[in-house]
Amino acid sequence: MLKPTMRLKQRYVLFKVMPSEAAASLEADSAHRLIFSSMKSLYGDAGIYPMGYRFIHYDKKTGYGVVRFSRKYLMKGIAAIALITELGTDGKRENKKVRFMCMSSSGTLHKINEKFGRFGVKIPKQPKLPTPAQRPK
Repeated sequence: MLKPTMRLKQRYVLFKVMPSEAAASLEADSAHRLIFSSMKSLYGDAGIYPMGYRFIHYDKKTGYGVVRFSRKYLMKGIAAIALITELGTDGKRENKKVRFMCMSSSGTLHKINEKFGRFGVKIPKQPKLPTPAQRPK
């Protein structure tokens, strides 16, 4: 077990897809691909790895989603999300204008639920990974 000072710190970013018509047509895997392709075009393959990017959740009904970044690269991740302007990935554009707005960042998912729960944001709890002692041998 690492000491808390040696652990990599992570931040969760809550984003909203606007307009709502575009959010309703966007699936979770498409949102993940859009964010990943935006980061890849900005920073390249070698630049994405240290960012600690992980797609956590996207709710098609409300248009809210959450991604995770390493604390050190939080602003680079936010910049990549903010630069998404059209739906589609890998050159296959649907010509639908869309805007990804970063609403908040936090160190825990619980705090995001607390702040934005009144807007219909409900992020499911992430399963905890088993410790080395709990893993099957």
